Amino acid sequence: MALMRQNSKKWGAAVYRYRLTAAVCVIVLLLGMLPSRASALCTAEDKALGGEGIKNFAVLTLGSPTSLRIVGPTNVVGTIGMASHGKFVETGHSSVTGSVLLGNDVSHSVSSPSKPALFTDQDSFLSPLVSQLLNPASGLSAAADLLKPDIIIPGGVLNGNLTICDQNYVGVAGLHCDVFATSSPNGPNCHDVDLTGVNLKRGQKLTIYSQSTSASFTIKDSGTFSVTGGAQITLGGALSQADVLFDVVGKGAQVTINGQTTTDVSGVCDFGDPSPKSQVEGILFAPQRNVVLNPGLVCGEVIAGGVEMAMAAGAAVVDREAHTSTPTATPTATATQTATATATATATATATPTATATATATATRTATATATATATATATATATATATVVPPSNQTGGSIDNSFAGGTNLGQSGCPVGNVLSNELTIVAVNLISASSPPNVTITPPNTTDMVGMTGTIPKWTQLGSTITVGNYEQALFWHKIGTDTTELLGNFQFTFSSSVRASCSALTWQHTCLENVASAPCTNPILDYSFGTASLMNGVTQTGTSMLGATSGQIMVPTSGAIDGAYGTSDTFSAFGIAGNASCNDNGSGCPSPQGGTFGLGMTGPFFDAAGTNGGLVHGKKGFTATTDGPFSSTLPIRVDPDAGTGLSLSSITGNGTTATGTTSGGNLGYIGSLQGYIKSNGNPGFNTPTMTTVTLTTNGATTFTFPNSTNGSGSGGSVFEQDPAVGNDVSQVVSIIPQL
Repeated sequence: MALMRQNSKKWGAAVYRYRLTAAVCVIVLLLGMLPSRASALCTAEDKALGGEGIKNFAVLTLGSPTSLRIVGPTNVVGTIGMASHGKFVETGHSSVTGSVLLGNDVSHSVSSPSKPALFTDQDSFLSPLVSQLLNPASGLSAAADLLKPDIIIPGGVLNGNLTICDQNYVGVAGLHCDVFATSSPNGPNCHDVDLTGVNLKRGQKLTIYSQSTSASFTIKDSGTFSVTGGAQITLGGALSQADVLFDVVGKGAQVTINGQTTTDVSGVCDFGDPSPKSQVEGILFAPQRNVVLNPGLVCGEVIAGGVEMAMAAGAAVVDREAHTSTPTATPTATATQTATATATATATATATPTATATATATATRTATATATATATATATATATATATVVPPSNQTGGSIDNSFAGGTNLGQSGCPVGNVLSNELTIVAVNLISASSPPNVTITPPNTTDMVGMTGTIPKWTQLGSTITVGNYEQALFWHKIGTDTTELLGNFQFTFSSSVRASCSALTWQHTCLENVASAPCTNPILDYSFGTASLMNGVTQTGTSMLGATSGQIMVPTSGAIDGAYGTSDTFSAFGIAGNASCNDNGSGCPSPQGGTFGLGMTGPFFDAAGTNGGLVHGKKGFTATTDGPFSSTLPIRVDPDAGTGLSLSSITGNGTTATGTTSGGNLGYIGSLQGYIKSNGNPGFNTPTMTTVTLTTNGATTFTFPNSTNGSGSGGSVFEQDPAVGNDVSQVVSIIPQL
């Protein structure tokens, strides 16, 4: 096989011992005689990855905070490391063949049958590795930045079949090299490719090939990194997975690897698996990006530092080279210890050394290991726990609308609430507009009772207050604890309506609420207080009246170290609270007003995850704790956001009866429901055109027809209608305070 690797790296053996401080238990991890990799990348990069730790992880998260969510059927072959902060979640029929090392401030929830060996409080080992990787002067990105490109990809984007070779290529039957190393600015075997995007799909294949055992390749990508639909990035010749680095630079779109499922990992990642599934071979380094394998296959290592790395639906990370045999975690003692506990444990092991330990432990270790040791521990502990309050933090969210056509739900996928983890809190606002005033439409959440799904729990949705109606506008606010069922972790939830309406949603998802308490039992309601306010055809809105807990004048009670989430909605279909105004406008010669952005008051920040421009504006704002009684929090609409500024909507025809004219568009819906100012230009009947510097009142139901006062009796065709954003609407604000995690 000409494309098979002609040589493979030889790895020396190593045994890892992870030590806590002198005041805690000594835990000895025999990670299956993990082999240390030989130097593989360019010198500075290899130094940044050096030491006995970094290269032997299949998955390493950088604690930004970064969470790792594994939803079965999913496989990780190799060791997982998670530096503080974040959360490790493993559900469904997933499998981790190796140990899981968690930092001191990484929580975990494991319900999969495989039950990997968990070792907590490992920051003393993990934190130096992360600092080494991210060092601005000598870390991995810094080392990669020093490299000069010697392989040039036409256009700077990988978006088709391609084979990259270095200068060592001497001809191989069946292999055609598309691009070669053009020079050696980094040394004869150190190669660099600079890209602005990786977008491989539908079976496209990138092959990286070298016949040298000393060659290495760095692929630096500053844009999208997407490998989907059975596309592959594979290695050939003498290259190993440790020889190729994918450095996904800076913040940006999530790294996406999506293809067919990989439920059987026994035959994959063996020198270039040819199976038709999305596959990346090498070290994938994304220190500021989310990484999603849903499903996807990485042969090598993933180092992620965004908000979350998610694996689902048959995804796999296989560190085949560092784990030629299945690693086994063998602790010298079986003990569970809690904070500030004093424990004396004596363990007798079979086939491993006998250990006796006396400890005052601040560590908690959870392990169900396929160990070769049988240990029995007897411990007497008196715990005096001091709870630490962790303020809620917003991690993700989303928004969507069901288009001008409307419907009885939010569209096929429902409302997106972001990349979620079990026990997180999502707060979802849903609005609707109607030609009827009031709409008299019922908004129904996905489920109003606790349920059990195929793979886990599906908690109920709880409405805050009641549905609020102002004129033709309705808005409702709900909170929901993310369950453990696979359907929950997809992060899409369907709301339905009792009749067909134009609707939208906006969601803000929070972690570190009392739903995730560690020092005490999780709460059943993470919301402390609730307040709301309304306004009819106004530019702004704020909360008024008395809150749920009795705070007056639109204020709200806030728990110490808690957070505030506000949902702001308007019937103005062109705009949303807090967004920027447009510099261009539909002025008909009178001149545009100076654009003014929307605002939030009293420290509320936003907008977040806005649904604007189609079915009524809807956004979230948020604020951290400053006082136990806070608010009210006002917000304004921008001035202004004219639709189709300067171009308008094309007209099919206008007919008039001498008092009122009716126009029909051919270029789309007017969108707005109600009356607003606008003007007509270039119609075939001059009597319907609006004089320069003036406007007329347009009345529309939001579709393709409108009326306006006009004295012309007749008809005309063509021309355009221009709408001006009124910068007012029927408005609702709903604000809640959130209880922090203990």
